[in-house]
Amino acid sequence: MDPTFQSVAALVAVGFILPIFTRLETELLAGITKSLGGKTYMNGFAVVKAYQNFNKSLEVVATVMIFAGALCGILLGLFTGNKLGYIVALAVSVIGGIIIFTNTADIGINFAKNFLGIGFYFIIIGWIVAAVGIILSAIRK
Repeated sequence: MDPTFQSVAALVAVGFILPIFTRLETELLAGITKSLGGKTYMNGFAVVKAYQNFNKSLEVVATVMIFAGALCGILLGLFTGNKLGYIVALAVSVIGGIIIFTNTADIGINFAKNFLGIGFYFIIIGWIVAAVGIILSAIRK
């Protein structure tokens, strides 16, 4: 399970680095793009910066939890191989995502889907594959 979970955790970490939101040049999001120096995409680090600019500390912590959970999963796989550590790392990452989603649900799924980038999908796929891998390894034993 070590290499598989490390690969999946790496998928979430790469998703955080890739553009999570794209095409932000619309008038509605002009304030966000202006605060980011005019960029028309946001990776996870830009999301953290945008939340910092708007003084939203809970969202900053939750966004960092997504990346930190993935990094912890990679490090735990390298140094321990403990299945409980994998579960905790995945839970931290997913809980961060849930906090972000519930606090930005007023944006709306129909609106947000027009701006989702490949990084968003990497993160979601990484979470799903990690959960399935943990469940399947528990069933096999």
